[in-house]
Amino acid sequence: MAKAVDSGQAELEQIRRIESEAEPTRKLLASRQAELADLERRTAEQSDRLKLDRSALYDGTIKGAKEAIDLEKKIASLEQEIEALESRQMELLEEIPNIEKQLRPARRQIRDLKAAIQAKRALAQESLNRWKEEHAARLADRPRIAALVPADLLARYDSVRKRTGTPAMSVVQNESACVACGVVLPARTLDRLSQDALTACEQCHRILFLPVPLDV
Repeated sequence: MAKAVDSGQAELEQIRRIESEAEPTRKLLASRQAELADLERRTAEQSDRLKLDRSALYDGTIKGAKEAIDLEKKIASLEQEIEALESRQMELLEEIPNIEKQLRPARRQIRDLKAAIQAKRALAQESLNRWKEEHAARLADRPRIAALVPADLLARYDSVRKRTGTPAMSVVQNESACVACGVVLPARTLDRLSQDALTACEQCHRILFLPVPLDV
């Protein structure tokens, strides 16, 4: 039986596990980055307002004392708000690199696993290409081989193959079961096989054969 091609399923499972374990940290990082971006936007907006208010305070636009006092209070409030926004930004600028540092091992593992998957899939593709070439060669050689098989046996083989869509023969496993469908063969079937008679599985109708013993 052909060996199954390793296309990196184990690595994919590892990636899913690592991503699941890192998800809370990743979400925290995304949240902090979004907060920082919002703070930067709000700081820029308030800084623009502060600049306009300071300009209005000294460019002669303000006429009355009360209006000037109100504007000074507004400027002071904006300065305090900007200071708080900048203070929080500084906290985030310290926190975000630490969160990113926590994610680095997981990202590195995922990168290495993806590289391993890519390499395995390249090998799998090479194996598939070789199989296609070998299969094409066997198909091309089938008429020659088929000519060596008795016509009635070949007709029976082709009939079963067309009905099942798979190879029409199955080996008997452990001298008791059809490998193709798994059914335990009755004694009469095994007796016919032992006499080298053409025998089919009563369950899947594939032509049965005994494994050839290897020389020790």
